[in-house]
Amino acid sequence: MKTKAAVAVVTLAVAVPAFALTPTLFPPSPHMAPQPSQVPLFAVLGGINALALGLGVAFLAFGLPTVRRLVPSAAGRAVAAYLAIAWLLMSWYPHGGLHASYGMDTGPLLWIEYGFHVPLVVAPLVLIWALPSAASSDLVATRSTSPPGEPVGA
Repeated sequence: MKTKAAVAVVTLAVAVPAFALTPTLFPPSPHMAPQPSQVPLFAVLGGINALALGLGVAFLAFGLPTVRRLVPSAAGRAVAAYLAIAWLLMSWYPHGGLHASYGMDTGPLLWIEYGFHVPLVVAPLVLIWALPSAASSDLVATRSTSPPGEPVGA
């Protein structure tokens, strides 16, 4: 099976049950009942979060070789970037689910916010840290393959 097809299969194999099980895994808070006109919008958001979860799992299954090619370094930057990308995809499903279950109850809210928002700030910082090694290795590769006298990247 080609990688793109495998990614699609894994994404859907995770997303469909996750979407269906959301009310069981994250029972809705009685204090957070949406207006009837909002229900379809929350359903679409739940579907997007479930697809992001599925894509994150597929990325964990198949993405590391690509990230290692893009971020070649011995400092663990590739693995850090790989995990940051996975977190950026996968964290929305439990984040949204916990908000739906606990609403704005101040006790859990603080832990939900710190537990999800702080890593959502840290993950892009990890990518910023990892990408310079990718950019500099790409520049070196481009320079080594450019004919003499030809501008870099031409």
